Amino acid sequence: MIRTNNRIASFITAYIIFFLFTALSSFAQGSYYDWKVKGDKAYDKAAYIDAISYYLKAFDISEADPGDAYNLACCYALVKQEQNAFQYLELAINNGWTNDAWMKKDSDLNYLHGFPEWEAVVSQTADKRKQLESALNAELRDELLAMQEIDQEARRTVIKLLESYDRSDLKVKEQIDKIRSIDHQQTARLKAIVESYGWPGKTLVGQEGANAAWLIAQHADRQPEFQAYCLQKMDKLLETGEVSRRDYAYLHDRVQCAKGEFQLYATQAIRDPESGELIFQPIEDESELDFRRASMNLIQTAAEYAEAMGFEYQPLSREEAEALHNSRISKYANEINSAKAELEKGGKAKAANHFKSALMLNGYINTGDLVTAGLLNAELGGEFLDDAFLYFSKAVARGFEDLNTIEKSAGFNNLANDDRWETLKSRF
Repeated sequence: MIRTNNRIASFITAYIIFFLFTALSSFAQGSYYDWKVKGDKAYDKAAYIDAISYYLKAFDISEADPGDAYNLACCYALVKQEQNAFQYLELAINNGWTNDAWMKKDSDLNYLHGFPEWEAVVSQTADKRKQLESALNAELRDELLAMQEIDQEARRTVIKLLESYDRSDLKVKEQIDKIRSIDHQQTARLKAIVESYGWPGKTLVGQEGANAAWLIAQHADRQPEFQAYCLQKMDKLLETGEVSRRDYAYLHDRVQCAKGEFQLYATQAIRDPESGELIFQPIEDESELDFRRASMNLIQTAAEYAEAMGFEYQPLSREEAEALHNSRISKYANEINSAKAELEKGGKAKAANHFKSALMLNGYINTGDLVTAGLLNAELGGEFLDDAFLYFSKAVARGFEDLNTIEKSAGFNNLANDDRWETLKSRF
């Protein structure tokens, strides 16, 4: 079986994409994704016969993902149906399964080791892997994987520190500064790679290398225009299987949120400034959210993904989604009006708080309000500078080009004395 971590890895390394669903009605009646998820859950509970039934129903709808075909083979091996097990291992290999190292140590396939077909199927998997690897730019792949490890190690370190220290502690701040420096360096290197090779897809660097390139782009948050450029490059390769649909969905949402627009797939969460709780950043047409997630190979529903991140989310009906949309339009207008009223009274800090409540409502934001709030927070300085840079960043990502307005503002010195200013300035 592809256990939890290995199953996630299988979705990153898979070479065949799920069927792109084209009708909501078919999703409601039972899509590939529905049956595949039921199969996974039954497999986890050792209900192997049920799992077999669910996977087969999925494969009746669309071509089998190699990881799912592999899992079905494991289920057949666990109920000692070797002929079917080898049949679906063969299908997994034909559809792109290449992980012979895992296959050899996977205890769920132990029953098959005594059959003469076993060595042949392992050898076939290894040959498939070698064939694919022979076409790769191994040096570039290894460089991207090394960059990925640097990225992840830096973030693992800060997570570990936060178990013992508050976010305001010097040790944590120093590590966050280190992450920013790493991201800056690695973004510059990825820019050079994309300029030289185009987007590094799976043919050039393998699925693991392509995923590593996506991760570096995903963390290039201080240069959202480059993130948008990477997304455009990935978009052209999406239907060829050169890039992961999952990776594309995450970067798409990241780019949208960087501009203050709706996300599509509910991959990005934020802490609500009013409640302090994690919530999804606003989502376009929430009634069809899980349908869209399934089409992009996101293996959890939005509710399951939220639970994994530590908060609750309930899917919305079309009527509920429309009501929420209307309430957010009203909330945005009320918060902006309250901010302007506080400014007239001289209550700048209170105005900043009202702007903050409004400007977290991606999809409803007016660019002029972003600039006004950015100028106000820059003037207040101190703890308000984080929001100032956030608002200006969103405005620039939307096309705001009036650098002169910022440089002549009352809060410009506060901005200029911050190490983030040069990065922001370079984007104009």
